[in-house]
Amino acid sequence: MSTVAVVTSSPPFVEGGHLVIARALVTALREAGHAADVVLTPQNRFGRQAAAYAATWLTDVGQTADGRTVDQVISLRFPSYAVRHPRHVCWLNHTMREYYDLWPAFRAQLSSVNQKKEGIRRRMIHRAPDVTRMLDRLVRQSVVARVRNPDDRRESIATITRAGLALLERVDPDLQRAQAELTSPLSEAELRRLSRLCDALVP
Repeated sequence: MSTVAVVTSSPPFVEGGHLVIARALVTALREAGHAADVVLTPQNRFGRQAAAYAATWLTDVGQTADGRTVDQVISLRFPSYAVRHPRHVCWLNHTMREYYDLWPAFRAQLSSVNQKKEGIRRRMIHRAPDVTRMLDRLVRQSVVARVRNPDDRRESIATITRAGLALLERVDPDLQRAQAELTSPLSEAELRRLSRLCDALVP
């Protein structure tokens, strides 16, 4: 059994979709036999995130309140990505509402130069495939099944199908072989150094 901290950042007086993801992940981890809980770090208003990043970077998630070691950290959104832990995985979920439903109000307060700059960023984000569209494609390919949560119709539950598992079994050897080929020029010491450098990129 592992102790897992699911870390996400939440502004005051807002109940965002990232909390649905965080709670569902904690539930799944507990059902799998792990000790898991949600850790909330601060999030400031758009454009004032430096202090929130600093506070998150300084947050100690290495131990629980009763002194148990936290074995794994999973962060879900900015600025929770700044949390530090030797075993830290980031889930990249784009949730900047200023580029979606809050765009008109956000755009109105920008200068003309910043309106153009942020408008370009927004168009780039909207062109990128989001999770919903990717899931739609996987459902059409019958490798994922998706149903609505009967307790919360805003939430859908996606599960991998037998066809999806079979596909993973078919492609896994190719992935393993590609990884082996990619890292074959490196010695064991160099691989360890590469791992440390990757950890340094996401402290």
